[in-house]
Order: sequence, then C-alpha cells, then structure tokens
Amino acid sequence: MNVYILTEGGNKKGFGHITRCLSLIQAFNKKNIFPTFYIDGDNKIESFVSYRKTIFSNWIHDEEKILSLITSSDIVIIDSYHASQKFYDKISQKAKAGVYFDDYERISYPKGIVIRAGILSETHISKPKSQTLFLEGHEYIPLRQEFSLVPKKKIRVEIQTILLTFGGADKTNMTATTLHSIQEKYKVHVIVGIGYNKKEELVQLKNNKTKLYFSPSAEEIKKLMLNSDIAISAGGQTLFELIRVGIPIIAIATADNQVNNIASLISANIIAYAGTYNDSSLKNALETKIAYFKSHKTRQKHSDLGRKYIDGLGSKRIVEEILHNY
Repeated sequence: MNVYILTEGGNKKGFGHITRCLSLIQAFNKKNIFPTFYIDGDNKIESFVSYRKTIFSNWIHDEEKILSLITSSDIVIIDSYHASQKFYDKISQKAKAGVYFDDYERISYPKGIVIRAGILSETHISKPKSQTLFLEGHEYIPLRQEFSLVPKKKIRVEIQTILLTFGGADKTNMTATTLHSIQEKYKVHVIVGIGYNKKEELVQLKNNKTKLYFSPSAEEIKKLMLNSDIAISAGGQTLFELIRVGIPIIAIATADNQVNNIASLISANIIAYAGTYNDSSLKNALETKIAYFKSHKTRQKHSDLGRKYIDGLGSKRIVEEILHNY
C-alpha cells in the first residue's frame, strides 16, 4: 500500500503539523504500513524528525513536481495551512483516498476524509458534503504514541512547579517573557523547542529555581508534565498532550490559528485562558490564573475533566477509519 503524508513546519511555521503527522505514521507502522513523509520547511526539521522515509521538499511551492512523484498512490494525507485549493482538488482525483486535516475551515475540501479533531461545539461543525467523511471531535485528536498510556496524575496539595512550553519555535518569545514574570515566586521547568533561537537569553535569565530542557523527547516531555503542577502553554498541538496527561493549563494564544482551539477548550471548562501574547495586561492575567489554580480542588477538577475528553487513541482511530473507508 502506497501512503503519502504531506505537511509543513519549522521555525516560521511551527512544529505542530509535523507532530500530529508523526502520530499517524506511528499508528500506520503498527499495522505494518510505512508512509512516505514529505515535509516543506527549514533545516531545523532534519534534527527533529528521525523517521527513515522522510523527504524534505518544498512541495508547497512546486505542486506539480510532488503530484508527479506520488503516482500509484492509495492514500494521500495533507496537513497544511498553505497548500492551494487546486492542489487539494488534484489530490482528490489522483489518490484512491484523500485525507485532509482542517483546523478552521480554511478551504472547501474535495471528496475524501476531513479530520477536524478537537473539542468542538455543534456550531463549529459544517454540514457534510456528498462523498466527504468528517472525522470530528475529541475522539480523533491525534497524539504521539508516548501519550497513549499515561498513569493518572497525582495532584499535589500545593503548587510546587510550573511547566512552560511554547512549542518548537516560539516566534513570539513568550518563553522568556513568561519566565521573567514567574521565576522569582515559583520553581519552573522550561521546555525549549528545537526551533527556539534565543536560547542564550534564557540561559542568562534563569535563576536557581529554573531548569531548562532543550529539545526533550516525547517520553521526557510526558514525565515533565506528570511532575509539574500547572502548565503555561501556547494554544497549539501541545495543549492536547497536556490535557491527556491531566495537568491544569493556562493557555496563551501566540497565533491567530490557535483561537478556535482555545475557545472550544474554554467552553468545555478544561483550561484557563490568560489572553494573547501581545495583550498589555498579560502579566496581571497570568498572576490571576495562577492564583485561581492554587486551589487543590480546582486543579483536580480540571485534571479529571480533561482526561475524560482525551484518551490518547485518536491517531489509532483515524488510521482505522482511513483504512476501513479505503
């Protein structure tokens, strides 16, 4: 079976698309299917992705070339904010099964399977089109296999450690800004992504309460989440991993495309929200939300509710639906 997965990522585009595509690759591999993985991005990606059938290509800027390469394709999966409508239409005609990730109804998707994974209200769900299957809701949130089996998190009586994680690149430099705001009062664990380009600033800023973790593995990230009391995070793919672990979360939106995801999680009362990265009152909002989570009962409630929504099996379900419909 010929399966192709096409996505983008890197310093400018972030690493969330790559992470969730890798989770699908892991699920396919368990069925002895080994997709070819095309990534459009910069040189940071090569050290982030170790999957052997990965090809680094500027396919978004040379759509005709990639169309010529994916001949005899059974399944083509696209996870992109930049590929054109025309490209999706051609994939739909070329592949026996086209599969498309969609976070905010970016384009009008052709026949195939559309994945809208998230905690969605009915008002966010579009009416199905003819010959289009929609995989929607929290059951289809794709997570890396390290997050399929997670022990129940112990919620400590008092907050001892805060975890900071702002994705692989953190273009807005919220890592340093947030660390500066909280490290005098709290012990802080900081996940520093592979695309973060101000590492020296962090090293100079940190004090004896702060530990920096540079490009940790998924297993190491899971352990940090389990051993921290609350997390301050951007609004992308990492939110779902945090929810799966059961750590109470304060979210900060660092990009426009995170707003819908954050809004649905606020509506479900799973996370607390401090605002956008450029809010003038962000520092005060952070202090307010940390104070909100000082209650053990409140943290336990958020932890339990999030784990009810996300069980870590979304990637497995997606792959099974793709193969069933194929």
